[in-house]
Amino acid sequence: MSRYFTLHIVQGCEYCQDALELLAKNKEEYVIHDLTHSQRQINEAKEKNGWNTFPIILLNESNNRKLIGGYDDLKKFYETNQ
Repeated sequence: MSRYFTLHIVQGCEYCQDALELLAKNKEEYVIHDLTHSQRQINEAKEKNGWNTFPIILLNESNNRKLIGGYDDLKKFYETNQ
């Protein structure tokens, strides 16, 4: 995997599902971290990435990790990078 996305998600989150569908539509590789059952992991993911809502989407490329943001930010990423 030279380029792939990491998604921190929680169950019942419509934006999380929308992000997964958008990545699949664009034939992207991705790794999912479902944090639904661990409030500790939810808090850690928010703090570590500086993002307070879900999903938390990261782009991993050439040994670099970049915060994309949430679903709306992922849509903007595709609009500006195509």
